[in-house]
Amino acid sequence: MAGQTTTSSSIVLIAAVLLLICILRVDAFQFDLKARDYVCFREEIVTTFDVYGEYEVGAGYSQKIDFKVTDPRGNIVLERKNIKKGDLSFVAKEGGEYSFCFYNRMSSKATYHDGMRRRITFDILTGTDTFDYEQLARKEHLKPIEVNLRMMEDIVHSIYAEYVYFREREGAMRYTTETINQRITYMGIFFFIFMAGFAFGQIYYLRSYFIKKKLI
Repeated sequence: MAGQTTTSSSIVLIAAVLLLICILRVDAFQFDLKARDYVCFREEIVTTFDVYGEYEVGAGYSQKIDFKVTDPRGNIVLERKNIKKGDLSFVAKEGGEYSFCFYNRMSSKATYHDGMRRRITFDILTGTDTFDYEQLARKEHLKPIEVNLRMMEDIVHSIYAEYVYFREREGAMRYTTETINQRITYMGIFFFIFMAGFAFGQIYYLRSYFIKKKLI
């Protein structure tokens, strides 16, 4: 009886995790990019997370699409010119907000007119979403239940890594806020002392002036 209960609990847990994966999984999206314009997408990525993306550019007369990824500090992670169809992959060496930018530039001899645009399909995956469990199952000869357990283990590690990352960020932001508040307090005290000193100085000057003029 206990064994059946444990098995049922495991099945429910696996089903819940798979449902969570389906909910969190975001499909590729499409957008139109006008000539001489650009668009950037930003994604918060945890340190050491794998990043994988795919892109495909539709037809467009005399228009070339360039692509660039920058890290939270603005450093270029990768840059590609005149892209058509391909993928990208890298490991986030630093946690933070990464930018994925597309630029639609025109050929030097082309004439611009309204309506010039190219359709772009883009998909970006991070963390466990980048793992290919089908390939892992074939490589290590895993059973479906073993694949699900491995998937659950990876998801737990991923969630914990995100928890640690955002907790550290929250701590850093709290420290920054406390530091700013402390500086504001010190500036307020300094300003009060300065204004009090200035007021006393004015009173002393006026008193000396009136005494000199024998007005008091």
